[in-house]
Amino acid sequence: MSDNGNRIDFNNLFNNQQNGYGGYGYQPPRRQPPQAILSMIFGIASLVMSTSFLSAASGIAFGIMALVMRKIYHKHNPRCGMTKAGLICGIIGIVLSGIVFISGIILISIDPSIMDSLLAGYYYY
Repeated sequence: MSDNGNRIDFNNLFNNQQNGYGGYGYQPPRRQPPQAILSMIFGIASLVMSTSFLSAASGIAFGIMALVMRKIYHKHNPRCGMTKAGLICGIIGIVLSGIVFISGIILISIDPSIMDSLLAGYYYY
């Protein structure tokens, strides 16, 4: 039988590249750098901390840390999804924490006895 150039290259049938293990096919996922993971964790923590007046200041701090971690890693890999999640959660956490903190300050300045009800769970009798 003559070769007319219609041969199938089974090694490159699915455009597989040789992975680091000496074979073709499955390639393990690339590890995410710690800055990307920390950005997402700090963003989620800022959302969680924005739910209470007593923890709103730490929600703002965690949101700022999420933005800083995103800025550090964004230079190296601008298409990382974890840093995008950290950015979005951090911004929402900062805004919500700011709203909760400012409204708490306003409520306490109107009626100082509200602070006693806020701290009632921390008193030991």
